[in-house]
Amino acid sequence: MKNKLIISNKDIAYKIYDGLRNAIKQQGLLFLFIGKALKQIRDEDIYKELGYDSFAFFLQDPELKQKPSTSYAYIRIYEYYIEQLGMVESEVINVGMNRLQMLLPALKKKTDEDAREIISSVGELTHLDYKQEIKERGLDIERPSLYRDAETGLWIIEFTDGTVQRIYNRSRNLIIPLDVN
Repeated sequence: MKNKLIISNKDIAYKIYDGLRNAIKQQGLLFLFIGKALKQIRDEDIYKELGYDSFAFFLQDPELKQKPSTSYAYIRIYEYYIEQLGMVESEVINVGMNRLQMLLPALKKKTDEDAREIISSVGELTHLDYKQEIKERGLDIERPSLYRDAETGLWIIEFTDGTVQRIYNRSRNLIIPLDVN
C-alpha cells in the first residue's frame, strides 16, 4: 500500500486564508509603491524622458490601466502618510487605502501628532467599530446625495441640510451654480 498524504479541509482552508492575507498585505504595499513611483515620475519630470509633454498626458497612457484620479489618490496618500507624517509602511497598510483616502481631508486639519494617533487607533478596527470611532471623533465627512431631476434631467447635488450647491448638465457639460442664501 502506498503512503498517501491526506490533507484535511481545515488545512486547505487555512492555506487559502493565509494566501489571501498575504495577497492583501502585498496589495497594501503596492498602492504605496505606486504612489511613490508616480510622485517621483511627476516631481522629477521623468515623464518627459518617457516621451510625454506633461504628467497629465503620461497618466492617460493606456498601459497604466487606471484613471488619473486613482493615480493622484495614490500620490496624495504617499505624500501625506509616509512623507509628511513619517509613518512606516506597515502602519499605513494596516489601515487600508479606502480608509486612508476617506480620512485624509479631516486629518489634514489636525496636527501631525494627532493624525498619527488617529491612524494608529483605527487601523485594526472592524467596519462598524471604525465608523463609530470616526463619528465620535468628528472625522466623518458629510457626503451629498446625487440624483437626476425628473423634470429637467439635470443632476442635483444635495447636502443633508437640504441645500443644493449646484446642478450639473452632462449633455451640455455645464455646471450651473445656484445662489444659496
